[in-house]
Amino acid sequence: LFENIQEFYPESILIVCCLDNKTSDYFSGVNSPYMKTVSPEEVWGKSYWKNICCRMQQNERAFATKPALMQWILENDYNYTMFLDSDILFLDKIDDIMKKVISCRFLLIPTYIAPDNWKKTKHGDRKSTRLNSSHTDISRMPSSA
Repeated sequence: LFENIQEFYPESILIVCCLDNKTSDYFSGVNSPYMKTVSPEEVWGKSYWKNICCRMQQNERAFATKPALMQWILENDYNYTMFLDSDILFLDKIDDIMKKVISCRFLLIPTYIAPDNWKKTKHGDRKSTRLNSSHTDISRMPSSA
């Protein structure tokens, strides 16, 4: 995802919250001013993260950390944020989405389109609606990738 974003938006900063040591070790090897790694302890606070680890499985911790990371980003002097799952692949620029994200402090985009409404929208299948856009310029990588 990082290399793919850099291809179209070379000065965009990617912030990765490393929930485990293996992920942290991998991303600490990326030497770029456009990537920042943060620990869940930085995002949640040490005692709160410890509590979360006791109560939740890894996938639940990852899901719960998404909104907390967005809040952390906005509270740490970044002007805007856009959440992207790691299996998204950009096929072209998405300038219209970027303009909306940059112009708003908070932007909600529906992630579900009922099957009856698919023909009324530019969305494709259910997976593409989870991209939070109606663009064909973004694609999800196959599950096997």
